[in-house]
Amino acid sequence: MQRFKMNDEINFDEVVDLYKMAGWQEYCKNLENLRFSFNNSQVKLAVYQDHHCVGFLRALTDYTSIFLIQDLLVHPLYQNRGIGSQLLAKIDEMYPRIRQKQLLCDAVMELKKFYEKNGYVEVGSYNMCSYIKLK
Repeated sequence: MQRFKMNDEINFDEVVDLYKMAGWQEYCKNLENLRFSFNNSQVKLAVYQDHHCVGFLRALTDYTSIFLIQDLLVHPLYQNRGIGSQLLAKIDEMYPRIRQKQLLCDAVMELKKFYEKNGYVEVGSYNMCSYIKLK
């Protein structure tokens, strides 16, 4: 049986296991930083299947104009089953008044197709540009 959990209902250690299984090793190199990020994200949403965390979304927001999706990951054995799409749809349902939902992802065709299928478009499509400063 599948169910959603939010914020304090989500176990950090289960999320760490999901990061590892999804191949996000860079995040797991410093668990103190990951825990800090986890604890300070306003929105955390997870999908559980038979008591196992199989999908996770983490975001920052002002609850009105901007919603920044920082992480969206799905366990490899559960990919291509609609779990990522369910997480994005749940966010739309929970926060309908937010004008902009943004994310930054790797420029790979599989991810581009996934996000476009879920209603996202590249920022350049709106005659806008986006900037990033990496440390």
